[in-house]
Amino acid sequence: MNVPLFAAFTALGAAVWVVILALVGYFIGNNQQLIGHYLHQILLVVLLGCALLVVGYLRLRKKPGAGAPTHGE
Repeated sequence: MNVPLFAAFTALGAAVWVVILALVGYFIGNNQQLIGHYLHQILLVVLLGCALLVVGYLRLRKKPGAGAPTHGE
């Protein structure tokens, strides 16, 4: 594993998340009523998205030969 490249991509990914979360906090943070009004819908969308990711992952793992290690690797 190339450690400097891994560290660079990790730092880049972290920076993207920091920017996204800071912008969400800036634009929505002062509007507590908006958050309270839509919190139920947002939670349902997030949970549905997580469920779809899990189902997709499980389907990919069930395919024959998907992710199965080959001998000699």
